[in-house]
This record gives sequence, structure tokens and C-alpha cells, in this order.
Amino acid sequence: SISRRCNEQWAVIGPMPNKPRVLVVGGQFAGKRVKLLLERSGFDVLLVDSKNFFEFTPSVLRALVEPGHIDKILIRHKTVVHGVVKTVRPAAASELQDPDNPAGRPLEVLIGEQWATFDYVVLASGSGYAAPIKPPLPSRQATCNGPCSSATSSRQGSGSSPSSPFAHQAAPASSSAGSNPPCSATHPQPLYTMSARKADLKAAAAEVAAASSILVVGGGSVGVELAAEIVGKFGYSKRVMLMSSQGRLLDRMPQKARRYAEQWLRDKGVQVVLGERLVQWPQAGHIRGKHSVTTASGQHLDADLVFNCTGYTELASDMCQALQAQAMGSGANGTMSSNPGRKGLPVLDTLQVKGQDYVFACGDLADLPHEKTAYTADLTANLAADNIIRLQQGRQLLHYPKDVSFLKGSGPPTVTVISLYKYDGIMQYNGLVITGPLAALSKAFVERVQLAVARGSWLATQLWLPLEGLITMLGRLLFTRYQV
Repeated sequence: SISRRCNEQWAVIGPMPNKPRVLVVGGQFAGKRVKLLLERSGFDVLLVDSKNFFEFTPSVLRALVEPGHIDKILIRHKTVVHGVVKTVRPAAASELQDPDNPAGRPLEVLIGEQWATFDYVVLASGSGYAAPIKPPLPSRQATCNGPCSSATSSRQGSGSSPSSPFAHQAAPASSSAGSNPPCSATHPQPLYTMSARKADLKAAAAEVAAASSILVVGGGSVGVELAAEIVGKFGYSKRVMLMSSQGRLLDRMPQKARRYAEQWLRDKGVQVVLGERLVQWPQAGHIRGKHSVTTASGQHLDADLVFNCTGYTELASDMCQALQAQAMGSGANGTMSSNPGRKGLPVLDTLQVKGQDYVFACGDLADLPHEKTAYTADLTANLAADNIIRLQQGRQLLHYPKDVSFLKGSGPPTVTVISLYKYDGIMQYNGLVITGPLAALSKAFVERVQLAVARGSWLATQLWLPLEGLITMLGRLLFTRYQV
């Protein structure tokens, strides 16, 4: 059967049939954390990612002005299957009794063109953001008009490593038409690779270097940091404009942070335009070539390059969109956020996707009413992993965010660090705001340690996990009263 063939192919990465089997979708901060914690507790974990690398996203903006930084922030996955998860659904009654599913695993998952069964699924595939700031979302389906071999499609993933047991690839063009007749089915586009990401970032960095005027649209942390990186690197040699529809920058940060960022940018020559919206919004993440945009008030701005930094876009995959539709179709009662305009999967405070007892969501993908950062991704991953362990043991589940620390609280601590190029920055820890070189140094430290953790360093992991726990615990006590 399909399940048996799937399990045989899985021998490449060592399945453990007698252990609870967990599928983790997404290999960034939350996904790698869940995998680490569950494997420590004896679970059989398979991590699938639509790209074959980990990226330290907070440092991508530096890479856009210093291409030499690109190699430092990308790490090729080692024990991760390169593929796309298309469907997650409850196992049919017949499947629960199937000899290929002796444990009666409750979930069926379609990975590439192969079905497999799991006890739990953790969705941590993140959210989209305009290119080039984040990698593109998993490719949509495309019609295959050439020869296609079903045998080949069950073994290899397009753009994936040879050991990937689930992903699908159309047969090479050289296949004979007689043995492989034309196929009109739909298949995924090639998966995103580390070499492709490097090429995209280098091309974007070349565009930044060549442009004489750059417009950054969006006055949140990404827009502020991108404008700061550009002006910090190139100084007055480029005209840099930063536009925000809000009347102030960093709208969700304390006043000290907002004022410091705006003054820093203005002192460096950035033209800060507040309270303005564009009449026509560019479809792409960034537009090349001489471009003129018009604001709602009639102001005209000319730029060689326009960056869209207005926030997160659609969900990371068609599968996530289907789960979102199912959850919202039954109403959002009981979920962490009942705002249908938010972009994320509706989850209960146990981080279970609404209506899915064995499917959890964490990181940027979960619809939670807080800032989407690497820190909060790790917090949600910790709680999702803990709840899977508790569910397996029949214990009471924890609730987010009050149970992220043994000191109970109503929300996670706010921890944000924004670079103002290399030697300056803004760090927020609840109501405490630290500006200047210390903030920049703290971000450099976090980058170094997190990258070491992502590479599998035992020492860095032993350092980071207790430090993160201490930051979270103290965040329940210190600087908790503040206004934005």
C-alpha cells in the first residue's frame, strides 16, 4: 500500500514505528525548536520544509546592503525532508485498522505525492512577506504538459536532495514519449533551494547598490531597519525615503523608541513621510526602475527602487489556507483571536488548530495577538511541544500565554531589537527601552548564538534555552507597566 511504501522510503531517515510519530512542517525557529524538544522526549519526528535551508530572518536586511553577510545567515538543513505538505486530514476509519498503520495513527498527511500517517502534526511554516525580505512561499500548483513518470515522482523531489522520500518530480525531458505519455496533471513547481536564495539576495543587494533613490513603504520595525541599513551603509550618496500610513514610526513601541528611531533617520538624511498612503500599491515586493508613486494627498515621490515593508501577507501554503477556512467556517469562538482580518491559523490557547485535536500551530503561522518575532516563535514552539507530550501522557494541557513560564501572566514579555545599522539600535524589554551601541551589540549576540543553535551546537543550545527561560520569567516581573 501507499503507507507501506512511504514507510520503506522513510528508512533513509530512520523511522521508529513504536514511538509516537510527529510531523513538523517548517524548518525555521519554531519548527526546529519543536523538533529538538520532542526528540529529547523520545518522539519520532519528521521535519519537512519547502526550502532546504534555515535562514536567520532578522539579519536579512543587513544582507541587502552587505552581500558578504548572506553566507553567514543561511544554513543548509541536514535532517530535514525537502518537500511540500499538501493535505492534513483525519485518518479514515479503515485506515485506523490498516496493517500499515498498526498504531492507529489519527492523521493522514500528503507529502509531495505520498501519503503517510502521524500521531501529531505541528504547523510552523511561517507567513509570507514581500520579497526579497522573506523567501517566496511554496510554489502553487502548475500543469504538467510533458512526459511524467509516476515511479520517478514517488522517489525524488524537484530541487530536493536525493534522499528526500516524499517530494515529487516530473520525469526528465529526455524520457521517451512512448514509455512516459504526456501528463495533464498538476504538480508543484521546483522547491526553493539555498543556492536560489543566495542568488536572489545577491541580486537584490546589487539593485540596492545601483539605485540612487530608494522608497521604503512601511514604518514598522522592518521598514525602519531597512531604511537604517541603507543609509548607514551608503550615507548621503543615496536619497532614502521612508513612508508610513501612521502618524509615527514604530507605532507599537514606547515613545522613547519611536522618537529615537525617527531622529536617527532624519539626522542621517532620510526623508520621513508620515500619515500618507499610496494611491496605487505595487504588486511586487520591490519595484525596479524609475518609478513615480502618488500619495493620497497628491504628493509625488520618484524612486529607482521601491520596497514593500507593510507587513505579513498570505498564509504559507494552500494546505494552511484550507485549514484556516475550515476553522473560520465554524466561527472563531474560543480561539486566541476572533479577528478574521488577521493572517494566521485560528488556534485555541492550547495552540491546537481549531477543530483539530492533533494538529498544532506555532510561530508566525499561529493567529496570536502579539508581535511576530523569533522570540515569540520559540515561546509558542515550547508550549506546543509540551502540550504534545502532555496529550500523549493524558495530562492537562498548558495554555498560551499564561503558561509560557512557571510565573503565570497574561501575555508574553515584549522583547524587540531593531538595528540602526551596525553600531546603533533600539532594544525593548517590556517598558524598558535601551538605545545605542548596547542594543546593537545585543542583536549581534543573539544572531551568533541562534545561528550556532541552528547548526546543532550542543554548547549554544545549553546556553540559549536557560537564558530564554530567564528572560521570559523576569519579563513577568520587570517593566510590565508601560504605554505605547
